[in-house]
Order: sequence, then structure tokens, then C-alpha cells
Amino acid sequence: MAEIMKNASTQIISGLAREKAINHILNVLDYDNSLCQFIKSHTDFSVGRVFSVVPTDVEIENIVDFSWGFGKGSDNLLPARILKTLKLKTGAFAVIDDVMGEPKNGEGQGACLANNNEVYHWIFEPEATELNLRDLIRETGVSWHFLCVIFEPDKNIDIKDCVARSMYDEFKNVVEVVVGAYDGEGYIHWSPEYIEST
Repeated sequence: MAEIMKNASTQIISGLAREKAINHILNVLDYDNSLCQFIKSHTDFSVGRVFSVVPTDVEIENIVDFSWGFGKGSDNLLPARILKTLKLKTGAFAVIDDVMGEPKNGEGQGACLANNNEVYHWIFEPEATELNLRDLIRETGVSWHFLCVIFEPDKNIDIKDCVARSMYDEFKNVVEVVVGAYDGEGYIHWSPEYIEST
């Protein structure tokens, strides 16, 4: 288990650092699967809020490359932040990209095998806990790729069917996009509206 990042703070990313952070998000979304391609082509990252959790002695404006780590531990508070966001929107659910998932692993509850052997996991707010979110993050995250998208559904729809058929446009809104950063030590969050972070 990775060392926990001590003395960390949530920092809003703005100015030139924001441009670098958005470029990092777009680089993560360059992965060739349906979820990445949908989010990259249907999300306007030029608006909204971007933030990250970094060690308190790191000035976010001075970060040269968001793919570089700090060597000061990992941000292990992501499950709590995702859970908080899920609770803000009735019926919200998170879809987590499992780029290293094997097709045989896509048959479990809360997971599906999508087109082209893509494996995704999802979890709804009522069943989400910090523990099961932590397990999902640990299972799906690799140092070079992590993607979690929180959606707000428009109506009663079959999530598995929509994900399996790459019909993400059936979901009403993207509430938040979270990508891995800092060589697997942390994350960058984007949301179209203000979401209070923890």
C-alpha cells in the first residue's frame, strides 16, 4: 500500500497551471476507448472548475508537468471526494475505466464488458462507500491512466446497456471527471459547476 500524502491541501488550478492541467486531462483521454473518446469530444474543459490535492509545500502554479510525481505519498482521500460528489446529485453514479481489466473480469456485478473488450465498473450513490470506492480505485488505477466520470442520469435507464453499447449520451449530465496525475500519486478533478471539495 502506498504511503499516504501528509500535509496536503486542495488547490484550485487556474491560469497557466490550468492550461497544463487541462492538457494533462486531454492526454489521459487520448486512450482509445469509448468512454475516453466520448468525454474528450463532448466536454468543454475550457469552462468549469479544476482542482487537485497536492502536498502543502507544492505551489500548484509551479507544476511543470502534471504527470510527474512528488515522491511525498499518495492522495488516499479520493474515495471520500467521489462519495461526496455522488451524494450531491440524486441518482448519480460513477463509471470507472478499467484499462487493464480482462474481459473475463467484466462479468461481475457493477461491471460490464463493453465493445472492443473494454471493461468498466460503475457504482450508484446508495451502494457507494469509501471502502468499496477505494477498492475500485485500487483495482482500476495504474500510474499512467485513471478515469472516473460521475454522471447524472436523465431518466430510468439501463446503465449496463448504455455503457455496453457506448451510449453515454443517454446520461443527462457529466457531473465530474477525475483523472490520474502525478505518476499515480494523485488526481485532477474537473466539474462544469462549483462542487465543494473535501
